[in-house]
Amino acid sequence: MKIYCDKCYKEVKGDLFIFQKGKWYAGHEWCMMLLKEKYRDIGEDIALEKVE
Repeated sequence: MKIYCDKCYKEVKGDLFIFQKGKWYAGHEWCMMLLKEKYRDIGEDIALEKVE
């Protein structure tokens, strides 16, 4: 099963990272950290989890 990043829309071939903010977001670690920053700017800290 192929999984695509919710930020850059490329296939995730290595480690998959997820977080939840209304819906689940999944993708590359760097992309998820950048996407998560948008929510941190409005005062919400969200935990980023690595999928095993």
